[in-house]
Amino acid sequence: MEATKSPTNGEDIVNPSDQLDGSILEGPPQHSHLCEAIKSDDDTEVQQELDRHGVTLLKEPCKSCNKYPIHTAIRGRAYESLKAIVIASDSAVANIPCPESGETAIELASSSSSYRKVLEIFLSRYDIFNVTKELFRQRKKEVNDETKAILKKLQKRS
Repeated sequence: MEATKSPTNGEDIVNPSDQLDGSILEGPPQHSHLCEAIKSDDDTEVQQELDRHGVTLLKEPCKSCNKYPIHTAIRGRAYESLKAIVIASDSAVANIPCPESGETAIELASSSSSYRKVLEIFLSRYDIFNVTKELFRQRKKEVNDETKAILKKLQKRS
């Protein structure tokens, strides 16, 4: 890079064509539009992203946080966004293991009574959220009665 001195204030003037292209200076990738919409629980924006890009968008992790949309919505308790995601989901999305825990969406949601509302949302698509007898046996000891009742409904429909 070649610089010349400014005649008015003596500072270096750098020719813009000699500057770095910015790729070296870029920080980590930004969260995807879908990830940002989920984090703000903006179901309208989530739906628009899904309309634009289809269900395949749900099968790809955000390049910034490496989390799948369904897990981001569950962990963030973004219930309105989760409803839109669940409606658009298929069994492949439901069975994606969470990068952090290795659990599927139903395993994650049944791990604590604090996710009861997530399980209620899953009732609308019981066809893709499979609660096996084994999973029910494991989780029923860990959750309260309300959550256990929802899990039992899902297990009976599976």
